[in-house]
Amino acid sequence: MLKDFRDIINNVKGKSLKTVVVVKAEDKEILLAVTEAKEIAKFILVGDENKIKSIACEHGYDISSVTVINQSDEKQALLESLKLVRNGSAHIVMKGKLSTGNLLKGILDKETGLRGDRILSHCLVCKISKYDRFMFVTDSGMNINPDIKMKIDILNNAIELANKFGIEKPNVAVLSFIETINFDMGETIDGAVLSKMAQRGQIKNCVIDGPLAMDLALSAESAEIKGVTSPVAGKTDIFLVPNISAGNMMGKTLMYTAEGDFGGIILGAKAPVVMLSRSDPASIRLNSIAIGVMMCK
Repeated sequence: MLKDFRDIINNVKGKSLKTVVVVKAEDKEILLAVTEAKEIAKFILVGDENKIKSIACEHGYDISSVTVINQSDEKQALLESLKLVRNGSAHIVMKGKLSTGNLLKGILDKETGLRGDRILSHCLVCKISKYDRFMFVTDSGMNINPDIKMKIDILNNAIELANKFGIEKPNVAVLSFIETINFDMGETIDGAVLSKMAQRGQIKNCVIDGPLAMDLALSAESAEIKGVTSPVAGKTDIFLVPNISAGNMMGKTLMYTAEGDFGGIILGAKAPVVMLSRSDPASIRLNSIAIGVMMCK
């Protein structure tokens, strides 16, 4: 089982490097990420070739070994990038200087995109120093207010990711404000239903309990004090949040206040999708690309 992000990076280094295609790569931070990750992946940069090379030269980024495909039009650059993944020339899509909406619209196109059988969802991968395992927070960046059917897809996406980390049967906490059923709070009902579905094999390869308040998901002692018997209390791997606001706040709180390492990935398409924020530090950029590469192994 992988212990930290250094294990992941060491695991994906090697001769058979996977290829990341960057859509609209004419961006300083994107090119910096490419130079930082050249030991764990190959890159194809699609965009305005003159601008890409000018930015690289201005900031001293060595992209001499990187393939550049000249396509200044955003729509055509996206189509070309997705085509490279569909024909096997690339394995991972990385967002460059284009809008998130246009990227996702292209990925979800039934004819020219990479639409899979499930909805797309974001998973934040956390390795907090205080805990001896990876934690997966989902969905923290894609689906605004998912219903229970969407949550099943989100869960299955995260379970597959956890499996790649060597966690064969991850523990899942369906988070809520409380750990009891409240008919005015839909996420508590979702938690109970998802738990029963897992017990009866409708959601496989995991142990689910919910609804659970955050303190119970993190602490077996808190569950004992509250008199709650839970198979996942204090040993949760996947934290299923009720909505994007809760997930985003949880993720950013951890990133800015907890000592640890982080990375993120978009799941559910036919290829992993890496979307980096301009404010992401170097470690998150590298970790996120490494997660995408590992998903292809």
